[in-house]
Amino acid sequence: MIRSTGQGGCRNRPRLLSLNILIVDLWAITKIFQSHESSIVKILWIVTVALIPLFGFSFWYFMGPRKEQHG
Repeated sequence: MIRSTGQGGCRNRPRLLSLNILIVDLWAITKIFQSHESSIVKILWIVTVALIPLFGFSFWYFMGPRKEQHG
């Protein structure tokens, strides 16, 4: 007999959220490595993203270095 816990697929949600955060953080770290910023700036951003995964990514995304637009 299988008992229902009433949670449905809720048990996998934290895993999926963690996986999504990991993927987004790895993408951010890759973009940081590819940027033309100085090494110290890259290191500071990578440490921020690694130590505070969700908020570090968000902070980098909105406040991080932008490409200069020529035109």
